[in-house]
Amino acid sequence: AEYFIMKNFPFDRYTVKLFTIERPNQELIDLLYNHGYEYLAANNEYGMETLWAHESIMTKMNITVIEEEKWQSL
Repeated sequence: AEYFIMKNFPFDRYTVKLFTIERPNQELIDLLYNHGYEYLAANNEYGMETLWAHESIMTKMNITVIEEEKWQSL
């Protein structure tokens, strides 16, 4: 149901730095990519919980925390 909530999110007014999204469908994945979000990792091999970051913070991030917490990154 995340896509039905996010499809009307005012991306032009707000920038969320990080999202965790449980099992995003392809429509939501496309929506996130189209609004400048990058996929970072999933908390297991099945992608049950995914982590997304806005492109504006990508150069400022230290992704070693993701690896330390055993998230499966790109």
